[in-house]
Amino acid sequence: MSARDLTEGPVPRLIPALALPMMVMFALNSLYALADLFFVSRLGGAALAGMSIGLNTLLTVIAAGLCIGAGALSELSQAYGSGRRAEIPHLFQQAVWLTLAAGLGLWLVGWLNAGRYVRFFSEDAAVVAQGTAFFTAYSFSFFTQIALLVAGMCYRALGDFVLPTVVSSATVALNVGLDPLLIFGWGPLPALGIAGAGWATSLSQGAGVLAYLALTARGGRSRLLVLRGPWRLDPRLVGRLLRIGVPAGLRLLFLNVTLYAAFRFMRPLGGEVVAAQGLGMRIVQALIGLLGDSVGTAVASLVGQNYGARRWPRVKSAIRWGLGYYVAAFAAVYALILWNPSLWVAPFAKEEAIRHYAAQYLVLIGAALPFFGVSIITASAASGLGRSFPPLLASAVNLVCCLAGWTALQAWAALTYERLIVVAAASLYMETAVMAVVLGAMWRRFGDERGALPQA
Repeated sequence: MSARDLTEGPVPRLIPALALPMMVMFALNSLYALADLFFVSRLGGAALAGMSIGLNTLLTVIAAGLCIGAGALSELSQAYGSGRRAEIPHLFQQAVWLTLAAGLGLWLVGWLNAGRYVRFFSEDAAVVAQGTAFFTAYSFSFFTQIALLVAGMCYRALGDFVLPTVVSSATVALNVGLDPLLIFGWGPLPALGIAGAGWATSLSQGAGVLAYLALTARGGRSRLLVLRGPWRLDPRLVGRLLRIGVPAGLRLLFLNVTLYAAFRFMRPLGGEVVAAQGLGMRIVQALIGLLGDSVGTAVASLVGQNYGARRWPRVKSAIRWGLGYYVAAFAAVYALILWNPSLWVAPFAKEEAIRHYAAQYLVLIGAALPFFGVSIITASAASGLGRSFPPLLASAVNLVCCLAGWTALQAWAALTYERLIVVAAASLYMETAVMAVVLGAMWRRFGDERGALPQA
């Protein structure tokens, strides 16, 4: 598939058609994440906890990528939908400059501060040693993750959901293949232990970046995403991309701060609790990515192109159908979690205590996931419209509720693992409530489906 016009065709069919390649990509990414958990768990609880601490940076890196990618998706999709195709190469070039600056800068910061970062979250010497070894190798993936995310969002803005899936699938397959070879060694390859997991991620994603560079050199399959002179930074356009993208990135960063705080509050509860939190969190992230973000990205691209083309009824239809697909999917997922929560965590943890705590996490957090679709889909629609501040406000509410609840428990009651997770789940409900208000306001602004969409 090359660039695709999303202003035509039935929306109820377009959403699953666009989301399916994303689901394949997220399924493979989840396989890679779970493969990491599977192989590293064979090294023991300290290695699993150390990797969990290192992987906490994932959302920070993705947040940095979203600061660029969300703005690029909005601007590119609107330009494509409105017929302003000649502007697209220049828009793409500005996104590439921002990607290089953010990606290389984060890599250097991570690499230079690996040990200091891990020690902030654990006092266990074994966890610190394992986590530092992993993080040092893993830090180069900060650059590659941002580059892959931004490139994928640029292609999806033009309606091409297949190419990013192909590139991502290839990097995941390479990562899964390299994991056992670099962790345990084979033939002339030495056993690198947990550092091998970090190198497997960095090397495989680096191959994906090279694939995008090769495509870009030929102008991509759309012949629009091409790098060509004049080579210049456009401050006005960069400012516009960041004005849209930074709130979207900060929204995810707030979530990551919440996760950092959770690890910090539970540090006195022991390494098993930290490992269980990391395991449960990775499973939930995999589910949201597979079923939620795939539908959300389809909605964002549909909304962006149809907003650019001034097709207001299709904008509303994309939001309505996206929300329906999300809620139905996660209602079914939570039913499966309740049926047997231990089944989800047993393959990835040998210790009984870790399995128990991780299953408890899934039951408590999972109850909020069907309702959380209001937040995911509304934020996606807002990204396509280029209005990303309201979702940022909702995420801030989530963060404040978590920090206030955990601090109150620590000061005036016993801070147990179960209470910590209950506060986190309650905060998700609060964010959902705020986003329901945002969705209602957005819906009223559309007026009837024959009216024009007011400008911000």
